[in-house]
Amino acid sequence: MNLFETLASIKMESRHTLTQRRRTGCRLRRHNRWVRALCLLFLVPQSAYGHEGNRHERCLTTNKEAVCLTPACIHSASTIIYNMNASVDPCEDFYNFACGGFVARMTIPDDYATVSPFTITQEKLLTQLRAVLEEPVSPTEPNAYKILKKYYALCMDTATIDKNVLSVMTGMLSSFGGWPVLENDWMAENFDWKETMYRFRKAGMPAFSIVYIFPGTNTYNTSQNIINCDQAKLSLDRRHLVNGFDDKFVQYYYQYLVDLAVMLGANKTTAVKEMEESVKFEVELAKITLATEDRRNATALTNIMTLAEAQDRFPVIPWVEYLENMIDDPSINITLAEEVDIGVPNFLTDLDGLLKLTSKRTLANYIMSQFVYTMVPFTSTQMRSRRLKYIQHFKGTSQMNPRWRECTEQASKELPIASGSLYVQKYFSDEAKRGAETMVNYLKDEFLHMLQTSKWMDDATRKKAVKKALKMSSQIGYPEEYLDDAKIDGVYENLNVDTNDYLTLTLNIERVISDKSYKELRMLMNKTDWTQQSSVTVVNAYYNPTENGIELPAGILQGVFFDHQRPNYLNFGSIGFAIGHEITHGFDDMGRQYDENGALSDWWEEHTANQFLKHAQCIIDQFNNYTSPITNQQINGINTQGENIADNGGIRKAYLAYQNWVKDKGVEPKLPGLQYTPEQLFWISMANTWCVKEREEYLIQEILTDSHPPSDIRVLGLVSNSEYFSKDFHCKSNSKMNPAHKCQVW
Repeated sequence: MNLFETLASIKMESRHTLTQRRRTGCRLRRHNRWVRALCLLFLVPQSAYGHEGNRHERCLTTNKEAVCLTPACIHSASTIIYNMNASVDPCEDFYNFACGGFVARMTIPDDYATVSPFTITQEKLLTQLRAVLEEPVSPTEPNAYKILKKYYALCMDTATIDKNVLSVMTGMLSSFGGWPVLENDWMAENFDWKETMYRFRKAGMPAFSIVYIFPGTNTYNTSQNIINCDQAKLSLDRRHLVNGFDDKFVQYYYQYLVDLAVMLGANKTTAVKEMEESVKFEVELAKITLATEDRRNATALTNIMTLAEAQDRFPVIPWVEYLENMIDDPSINITLAEEVDIGVPNFLTDLDGLLKLTSKRTLANYIMSQFVYTMVPFTSTQMRSRRLKYIQHFKGTSQMNPRWRECTEQASKELPIASGSLYVQKYFSDEAKRGAETMVNYLKDEFLHMLQTSKWMDDATRKKAVKKALKMSSQIGYPEEYLDDAKIDGVYENLNVDTNDYLTLTLNIERVISDKSYKELRMLMNKTDWTQQSSVTVVNAYYNPTENGIELPAGILQGVFFDHQRPNYLNFGSIGFAIGHEITHGFDDMGRQYDENGALSDWWEEHTANQFLKHAQCIIDQFNNYTSPITNQQINGINTQGENIADNGGIRKAYLAYQNWVKDKGVEPKLPGLQYTPEQLFWISMANTWCVKEREEYLIQEILTDSHPPSDIRVLGLVSNSEYFSKDFHCKSNSKMNPAHKCQVW
């Protein structure tokens, strides 16, 4: 994903993820004496463990009491001991049992909102990337790497950014038509919001603050592309804005915009007045957008019509002119016969009325404030420091990221293919890729078995579900093209890098990304296009419904998530669960709306669809009854249902897939210093991936806005639905983790 998320979700999340994006980094306190002892043992030569030879072989045994003493096993044991609180009854609070030690011992650095295995692994990855980004440029290295290193160097040069930012920003604002709050002689008669959007597009700026126009997949025919139109993207979450101007988070946002305007030269009194009018407009804009809870029905969000019909129904946009300027490519001819997919028709109707009631000055102030808001991360230390103060209300952080981390992360986001290629060639192990591919096969086989034995599906729907599961693609690690320097260079051949300004280069990159997306409008959709895969340097996993495919980037195939040298009960509990989670997304409340080709299709028989909704409602009700013990907020069972269905189905698949693996390969030994069985360690490994320590400010926003429930509730919810967990931990009936009433969709 790039800065402006041009490939982000519109009708719904285009990629369902294992976890939300989290800030990177961690700092560990010292281990206790037992953990330190295990870590010291890790330094002993390998032959001391009675496992000489190929260190990639796993210890398999017929002795169920055998103990694995390889370095990987000792390290895994030390991590589990560090994380857990063994004094807690796992049948009463499994999360605290598996993660209580992590939460108690971990300290959140001042520049982080949360610390978890995701942030720890991401920190390691960024540190590795930093090392290669700071290496001197070699005349013989691929041009893509030179561009990447230049981008990183420009980002690191804060002295130049601080010196030039005022002239660069005010120059850009002037070229877009001016920010009224800065200009005493701003002329309303010269302003047209559409013309401003056209200028944004040509400059590489996102033009989404009034209406969101973008090229994407035709959801009824996924071999074709189509122009999509959706509601405006808001800078502050809709849930806050609809509460009105006096909402405390809206006030934080308002004060932030006032201060940004003053930093760019506005009079404070003028900024206070005009930014109030701007934010009040955004409040009204938010009120005509569709709430997240109402954006789960893809059919309702798909309304394909010709531009002629759109012009008749929604005259707020001059459709042919607007699309010609957004596409900005004379080789693509746009006529009234062109089709457009309108996501939320009522939004366009209401937008027309809202714009007629809004002065041009207020509208211009709003649009330009969104430009400035978006650009702050690329600007001066002063402006970024003010951003930190603003973000503190939402995340609790009190210190900016080290500049190297900020620049490494941004370089990775803006130039994901170059950074991904550099990373996999330097650091990634193909053993991890092969191991994950094997696990995907086991998980897919188990899911097929689940479909074939499901008692609530009719045969016709089952047949189509099996067809979809068989056709589901999987992208593991990285595309092979990442190893081809010429192909990597080809991705950036049209990028203008003749600038030494960080912000300008960022916009040049965004311009190239947008150009490429629009050029593909007339092309047949290529679902195997390697350049469209997710960034490999992120620690996450994905399911894309319109491609019917899962992605496991290289970034997540390491650390606590996967290690081919440790027992596979740990791997199936961690990355196996992630694989199962993403597969299940293809059959959750949103994914089930798409067929085997990724096309929007109602392929369910009515009785089976009703049975699905009945099982899904059980999940909704279950999570609606959870309340965060930290913030006392109720979990939104509707918004989180897709993730909860995926979690419950994913862990079941992973558990049974591991049992099948054992039948094929043999029993694995236990870990040293731990009395737990392989099955129990499977569950502990799952929970360990979700150990997290969060600031309360961050957790409040997470519960309010995220489609995933908090980690503790996530773990408790899925284990309390599993009869396998209760059996493995011998939980008594009606104990907290073994309630009589359980929910299961898949």
